[in-house]
Amino acid sequence: MPLYPVGSAHTATCSASSSSPSISVQVLNRSVEINSYGLIKVTDFFSIVNTGTEPALFIDVFYPAELHKNLLTVSAMSGEGSPLKVEDVSGFYTGKRLFFDHDVPPGYSYNLTVTQKFANLVTLNASSLYADLYRYPIIPHTILNCTIRIFFPENATPQYPYPSGAIFQNGTLVIRDTNIGAFNTTAMTVKYYGPLLRFEWHFRYVRVDPWRGIDVIDFYKVRNDGPQEVSKLECNVPPLVIQLLAYDAIDVIGAWPEGDHIAITPRIPLEQNDHYIYYVKYKIPMPSYHFGAYDHYVFVFPANPSYETVIPTSTTIVSLSASLSPQATYPPSLPASSGLLLGKETFFLFREENIKPNHSSQLYIYYTSPVLSLYSSPVAFSAALLVIFTSLMFAVKLRVPAKPIAVEIEEEKYALLEELCSLYEEKHLLILEKDMLEQKYAARKVKKFEYTKRASDIEKQLSSLERRISETKSDLLAVDKRYAPDFEDLETAIAQVEQSRAAIEFIKRRYATGKISKETYEKLIEEQEKKKEKSISKAEKKIQELRRRIPLP
Repeated sequence: MPLYPVGSAHTATCSASSSSPSISVQVLNRSVEINSYGLIKVTDFFSIVNTGTEPALFIDVFYPAELHKNLLTVSAMSGEGSPLKVEDVSGFYTGKRLFFDHDVPPGYSYNLTVTQKFANLVTLNASSLYADLYRYPIIPHTILNCTIRIFFPENATPQYPYPSGAIFQNGTLVIRDTNIGAFNTTAMTVKYYGPLLRFEWHFRYVRVDPWRGIDVIDFYKVRNDGPQEVSKLECNVPPLVIQLLAYDAIDVIGAWPEGDHIAITPRIPLEQNDHYIYYVKYKIPMPSYHFGAYDHYVFVFPANPSYETVIPTSTTIVSLSASLSPQATYPPSLPASSGLLLGKETFFLFREENIKPNHSSQLYIYYTSPVLSLYSSPVAFSAALLVIFTSLMFAVKLRVPAKPIAVEIEEEKYALLEELCSLYEEKHLLILEKDMLEQKYAARKVKKFEYTKRASDIEKQLSSLERRISETKSDLLAVDKRYAPDFEDLETAIAQVEQSRAAIEFIKRRYATGKISKETYEKLIEEQEKKKEKSISKAEKKIQELRRRIPLP
């Protein structure tokens, strides 16, 4: 099955008959990441050259229409980090047209990255899982050099037969191809042994009390459809949690922070077809998710958790203490919009079906309370909060909801992390391309003019990337310093790749001048190649690990 980019459902349609630019894809680096839920994330880095006589404006990527239902999200960025416009393209093939953010003159190069996410491409057969893909993106251009890296869920292992030409390196399948023709539709099946987790349902109880803060309990029922047992489950919670405990039907179970989520350790590992029910209790300070003053407030909270998989059903109950007088909710509560009064608390019920991966609906509850004025700072425009809330609900219906400050900070953080991952990935791939280019030049497979021009372009791009990485990293660490050790590890791994490459060149020069024997030469080269491959794998795994912390849009 092919992996293809797609844009908004409201994009315009272009004709495939319009002249396609003369483009040569010099380098295609494809990263295929399969997660434990069977979701597949494909990141394609294109380095293209305009081989025509007119400026190049776009590149088309095609796919069979019947696979469109399996596409979840897509994003495209230029080499400079700018989002690219995407439109439908029609004709004999259906596809998407990615518009460059500037015209590419004849003879010039251009880089872009396309990230695609798919569901329902992983199937179970006996004791193995199968991911059915297409080997390359379907484009009307030749691809000179292609590297494909396939990443598996934690502790999962690929099984024979590997895709044609694939080798197994440090937990990753690596494929390197050259001279791929236009509109190549080579199929690729990836067989592996691993988990395949499914959520059956989720239930969230939220209690809002001005004195105690916000208490939340999340209940889950999951099952493992995969052949590999599962000994760890991820659990995502809203930002700003200050207390957390996880339980099953017996008692407390292990849980510890892992970035912006926690890891749950089941009492007994989940084998194939096993079900497991657990729940997580946590507390959040009251000011984190409610806004306003002068007795008028809005409580904004996610109705459901966000995961990289579909949640079939999620039910949320919000309980307001007696000191809070609800006035309105969005979306409307079930069974009644005014809430259900039980004892001294008011309850609101919300339900959602088939929640898409990494989607979380927001609940808005407008209420009044003189109690909250004791610790809420006055805001000049709070007196008109009822009018603002009415406007807020109208905005939500127009799909432009107002966002809490905490949510905006989280979105800013993840946007910076996404950009930084793309920058580091581009830097890493350029270093690998530089290494490959030097090897080809040494083997006289590349002309001196082509080598000199491309090597110069790579150095310029690396210099620009270093500056942008430094700026973006400073912005991200100003928001969240916890990422500092991750970036140190990543930069060390990338630096070690360059060190190994330099060491290999030094050893070759020593051998060429007769200063070391052939036996010593071969031994040293083998050691440095292993170090280089290990550093490459470490860098790529760290980038993928950071990307896994970014929620899908």
